[in-house]
Amino acid sequence: MAAGKTPNKPTATGFSPDKDDAPWAPQHDEAPPLHKALRPAAVTPRAATSALQLSLPAPTGRHGVGTFSLHLVDKSRTDPYVPGSKPRELMVSFWYPAASTRGHYAAPWMPSVSGAHFLASQGLTPQQVTLPKTAGHVLAPVDTKLGKLPVLLYSSGLHSDRMRGTALAEDLASRGYLVVTVDHTHDANEVQFPDGRIEVNTMPAGAHSSDTLNVRAADIRFVINQLGAISKGHNPDVDHARLPTGLSHAVDMSRIGMFGASLGGGAVDTSMQLDHRIRAGADLDGQFFGSAP
Repeated sequence: MAAGKTPNKPTATGFSPDKDDAPWAPQHDEAPPLHKALRPAAVTPRAATSALQLSLPAPTGRHGVGTFSLHLVDKSRTDPYVPGSKPRELMVSFWYPAASTRGHYAAPWMPSVSGAHFLASQGLTPQQVTLPKTAGHVLAPVDTKLGKLPVLLYSSGLHSDRMRGTALAEDLASRGYLVVTVDHTHDANEVQFPDGRIEVNTMPAGAHSSDTLNVRAADIRFVINQLGAISKGHNPDVDHARLPTGLSHAVDMSRIGMFGASLGGGAVDTSMQLDHRIRAGADLDGQFFGSAP
């Protein structure tokens, strides 16, 4: 928090009015070693002893970008990575073209607790490195003038998380796509949930890639089902978090694609084989496994 500011206060939506230090958890939010899309901001001599400020590349499309996160629970499946057979629990982020970003603050790249966990995994502290803000503005209204938006889902690499795809998701959103980035809980190194808890990687050592991909494909199928619910005016968030204005009319269930990096690329192939609602896919430097053609 900047010097001289009063502490953040909760609001009706769960967000703080202090845009310089706003928490991300209630609207519910991850990457392996510092992603190459992150780059240091210019450092002046006066700031040389301060924490290194990282930044993301700006989106190149003509639309402003909105974002929010959902907390989803699939009661039809148990989590294969957790003893005790609890239901499968996911966090996902949405990125979309916004009608206006005015009055909506820019979301941080990671929420504070998972961000500190991520930095610690790299041998760093928040006092040394300040993680970036995104170009996504929290709960900005969807640009309904664009009609229904093609949907793209993103799956990250093994043990990485959905924030690795932020720069690409924002850029696609600025070009008119609705992008949903998915955290595969207990495969990702850290996932922060709205109550502030962190779920870490608990995958057993030597877990077979095909089994991992099947779990991811089931996650993706479930997320697509929730997109269908949103398109019908329902809110699938288990905490009843707010949805942005215009979202239900923007989801085009007839135009769904998927892209992924590394193991996430393999998950694209597996997901497309198991769910024919996914009509296009892109594998970003990923290996094919199992029954892939």
